[in-house]
Amino acid sequence: MKRFCPIVAFCLQLIIIIAFAVEAKAAVTVTAPTNGTCIDVKPGNYKTLGDITITEDAKNDFSVQAGTTFILTAPAGFEFNPGVGSVSGQVPTNSGNISTMTIAVTSSTITITLTVLGTNKWDYITITGVQVIATSYNVTGNILRVSGSGGTAHVVGDAAGAGLNHGSLESEKAPVIYSLT
Repeated sequence: MKRFCPIVAFCLQLIIIIAFAVEAKAAVTVTAPTNGTCIDVKPGNYKTLGDITITEDAKNDFSVQAGTTFILTAPAGFEFNPGVGSVSGQVPTNSGNISTMTIAVTSSTITITLTVLGTNKWDYITITGVQVIATSYNVTGNILRVSGSGGTAHVVGDAAGAGLNHGSLESEKAPVIYSLT
């Protein structure tokens, strides 16, 4: 009976440790819209943001879950246009594990309700057509999953309260008022 060389055994153990370490560090990638500047102030026009995409970097970044919520919150000084926006992604007809996704947009939140049936396929979520307006001049802020109100969905690397930016917003500057005195 042949014995394993200690070096070969050590190398095998090292490969296993590295494989588990890489898997443990996987996290989703968020692609935020790049057009969140110069947002009109009420009663101006809402601005349609570019897509917000959350993509798995490992097939299990979206855990198996049913009817959970993924909630993004507008920063102070901004409001979403209620009822405007849509969600799409890698659902079973496109070979994904997400079986259902719905969106509800209020003035302060974007709520995605989702069900994920497995972790053996690549998934992503794309939020499209969300509109935003500022409530005052000279404000900035980020769209975030806020701690305590970011929903119940388990998404590796995008936990509620983790501070991951889903879009930077900046309102228009205050108008300059000239006096003729």
